[in-house]
Amino acid sequence: MAKILYRGCIAISLALATMTAMALESASSWAAALPRTYSVDDVAVDETADSAESARQIALAEGQRKALRQLFERLTFAEDYDRLPPADDSAVTYLVRSFQVKEERVSPTRYRAKLAVDFNASAVRNMLEEAGIPFVAQVPESVLVLPVYRDAAGIRLWEDPNPWRQAWSSRSIPDGLVPFQVPLGDLEDLLAIDAQKAASMDEAALKAIGDRYGTPNVLVAIVEADQSMPSPDQPATVSVDMKATGDLVLIGELALPGIRGESVDAAMADAADAVVVDVREEWKNASLLIGTEQTVLTADAEISGLDDYLALRQQVVGVPLVRQVAVEALTVSTARLAISHVGTADQLAAAMSRQDLQLNGLGGVYFLRRAPAVDEAPAPMWEMTGPDEAPTTNEDPLGVPVQSQE
Repeated sequence: MAKILYRGCIAISLALATMTAMALESASSWAAALPRTYSVDDVAVDETADSAESARQIALAEGQRKALRQLFERLTFAEDYDRLPPADDSAVTYLVRSFQVKEERVSPTRYRAKLAVDFNASAVRNMLEEAGIPFVAQVPESVLVLPVYRDAAGIRLWEDPNPWRQAWSSRSIPDGLVPFQVPLGDLEDLLAIDAQKAASMDEAALKAIGDRYGTPNVLVAIVEADQSMPSPDQPATVSVDMKATGDLVLIGELALPGIRGESVDAAMADAADAVVVDVREEWKNASLLIGTEQTVLTADAEISGLDDYLALRQQVVGVPLVRQVAVEALTVSTARLAISHVGTADQLAAAMSRQDLQLNGLGGVYFLRRAPAVDEAPAPMWEMTGPDEAPTTNEDPLGVPVQSQE
């Protein structure tokens, strides 16, 4: 826990706990409403022309170009913005999968609305690769924020007053690479977790609240204030420390010291905004895919037969970083796959984990298996097929072409 550094300073420490979770039915609508990585929502358009229809056509075209530019910038770094492919009508035609219009307001010569634009993910990645621009290789699950407030009177999460929770609840967090959620604070939330369990990182309670909102990532944000904290209308300074595990383990530990506001509420609001921006930028930095050169990684996998092999191979092909999959050797119980991919081996393993696959390396030798069920312990590395036991024959006992590629 960070300590108070001086009068009027609020120290904030954050810890991220990640648990495997499936959404409960009561929160399924929340999970469904989360922004998708290759979709851009709430794109405002406002155009005038000789007629309402002309204004509408101009606005819809401009809105899609604007959304594409936002998507490019979401996936890349600011220093590469000048090199991004042009977000013109040709690119829009190639990359836009669909769009929706909402909040339409029409007058005889003016058209106003908001667009939600859905893009073709593989086409977007291909365009950035061809342009030689590094882009984000993988996307984390959403992050559920639990804002815990501590002062001389005790520790609070759902109870009032909690200006830290108010700072999160009162703001609209824009779409971004890492989607954030703020809990409702209703009876089900109160029954799932309290301030003490959140502060102590109680795994069962964190899993319960994560289950409800359909996310395995729960961010416990603790604000600690001393008795000398200034009154709400006096200037205050906040400092933020963040620790991450699970999906966000790549960003490591982060710190945002000295965020100063004209009041306690303003400082906390600025701190909440800074947390969102910093987590997203650090994730972008950690998971950036630099270059498009392909690397071949060979992995051994245990299979139970032809159907199991085909299902496993289909899972591997579906991983975003994978470009080709070739089978080097195959028996009725083991397959050796040559996986051509972009990015590092660590990035590939992380991307595979999002497809319920486990890629483990030991001394340069890799083993691939499906992620075990929640109540099933992972198989020890030494129980898996080793390099000396792997098949070396070109025989095809399952009737599958040995050198088939995709």
